[in-house]
Amino acid sequence: MAKRKLGELLLEKRSISPAKLDAAMQAHKNGAGRLGEVLLCNSMVSKADLVSALEQMTGVRYMDPLQAQVDPDALALIPVELARRNHVLPVRLEGKRLIVIMAEPQNLLALDEVRFAAGMHLQPFFGFKQELDKAVALHYDQDKPGANPEPVRDPIGLMLSQLSGTSTPELVTTPSRRREDSEPEAPAEPQTDDSPAVRLVSGILSAAITRGASDIHFEQEPHGTEVRVRIDGVLHDLAETPASFRHAVVSRIKILADLDISEKRVPQDGSFLVRLGEKSFDMRVSTLPTQHGEKVVIRILNAGGPSAELRDLGMPAAVASSLTDLLHQPQGLILVTGPTGSGKTTTLYASLKMLRQRNLNITTVEDPVEYVIEGITQVQVNVRAGRTFASALRSILRQDPNVILIGEIRDQETAEIAVQAAQTGHLVLATLHTNDSFGAIGRLLDLNISRFLLSHSVSAVVGQRLVRRLCPCRVKCAVSDDYRRLGATLARGAAPAAASELEWLWKAAGCDQCGGTGYKGRIGIYELLQFTHAIRDAVNFQASNDELRTVAAAEGMKTMFEQAMAFVDAGITTVEELLRVIPMAHELRLVCAACQRALAGSFKFCPYCGQARAPRAPQVQQFALHSN
Repeated sequence: MAKRKLGELLLEKRSISPAKLDAAMQAHKNGAGRLGEVLLCNSMVSKADLVSALEQMTGVRYMDPLQAQVDPDALALIPVELARRNHVLPVRLEGKRLIVIMAEPQNLLALDEVRFAAGMHLQPFFGFKQELDKAVALHYDQDKPGANPEPVRDPIGLMLSQLSGTSTPELVTTPSRRREDSEPEAPAEPQTDDSPAVRLVSGILSAAITRGASDIHFEQEPHGTEVRVRIDGVLHDLAETPASFRHAVVSRIKILADLDISEKRVPQDGSFLVRLGEKSFDMRVSTLPTQHGEKVVIRILNAGGPSAELRDLGMPAAVASSLTDLLHQPQGLILVTGPTGSGKTTTLYASLKMLRQRNLNITTVEDPVEYVIEGITQVQVNVRAGRTFASALRSILRQDPNVILIGEIRDQETAEIAVQAAQTGHLVLATLHTNDSFGAIGRLLDLNISRFLLSHSVSAVVGQRLVRRLCPCRVKCAVSDDYRRLGATLARGAAPAAASELEWLWKAAGCDQCGGTGYKGRIGIYELLQFTHAIRDAVNFQASNDELRTVAAAEGMKTMFEQAMAFVDAGITTVEELLRVIPMAHELRLVCAACQRALAGSFKFCPYCGQARAPRAPQVQQFALHSN
């Protein structure tokens, strides 16, 4: 049934004459205000008849704002600016619902704004605008002579001041989905809303970006929401918000990320853009239902992308030179391995920026597209639409590409296409989640790639980690026992090498610049496993990883462990950071008792001097337990 109009209902009840209704309609069209307000202000209809007609038309009951008994606790949930702007008066709390009187209870935007600010469900009543304005002024004590000039209690004002030094951080947000679907130069939407949830989320984003965080965690606890940020790979406490703001904060983030705020039972993913000053940041949002509410994690990505120089990432000169040569080969598969958060994507994008030329067709398939690079075709995986890594790769191969980047090899089909593409004249870059470069071989074999194809299609595997840099506030310290043991382990890699004999090292101290941690920023540590003839033969003859490490060491390969030890010697990082980040199990290998060279576990005789294998020294076993 069609919705009845106010004028029709009043005429039907004979509450107004047609002539008066026409006059009121004309005034309404000329901008005098809403029809009901015009009728009431000009005494064209009685208030009782108007209220009855409006209740019948909207299905919302009327409450007189000037006669309502207002609870101060309810009043404190809505800032006065928000109450004035939306003509709303909070009345009382009933369980988990907030009773409010609104001039436009059918206005969904106003309802959402008030609901987010209060962090509660609403039960709206309608009231007339003039009455609401008087009631807001009366109950918020804004127009009384001698009234307290302090604003209504704001439970997050102090928190915002502690987070970013200001209670109103300047942020502009634009959903990333809108950037894809609209013109690139579409103006951003400034968020001028001063509701608590909006200001709180903006303040947290501003503080996290200012402190150089890579992730923001909103963790739901019984007493409220714990906000933690990951800085240089380590989580730190940032803030704690009251439980009453739990739903409002999550809803605010969902709106920014263009997610369904009504769906709280399944995980969701989204993104949006933040501009802080002259810099832009992509925010990747992930929600997860938990016992006490939805946990939200926001990944912060610099929209400008990583540096174009591999050396800027911490890559040793020899590794950077060898990798650059491999990147300029016309074909082959180059894999970048490491756990989540080890900088694999940054390395790949730096490689793409170096390769970017007008005479090359470079195409990527990613999930998601981390950074937008001009001059490169980038494809976003969309499983719901049937655009998987494998299906996208098949289409890309028909687009005459020179270079293909695969965000991650996750399944057998993707691995097979990547290997075939590398065999048919394409340079393929991809990532794998393995502990080190040697683990990539076992992973590809596990995906049913034959040893022959693996050995003849893979050009190199880069293994990497990120370690924290020492802050300039570092201080000198005595050489620790851990360092001596690590130096002894490093010296066993080759006979001519000797353990470093430093008299002192650097350790973390802590200052205001590094937040008391002693570390500021991170640097990459790398190992490059090139598929030389010796490595290809070892793979074909089913050599174990320990045997491959021995062959690679003989070929001159330097491991992540060795680079990290060089950083420790140079005072760039610490032994504690090395032990926290790098897996040590593979570095503590068996050694030959005669020539002190590293041996694979399957060797019964030393391939260098012919001596029978000696058992591992007891002190090495003890250190292995200590390291793990």
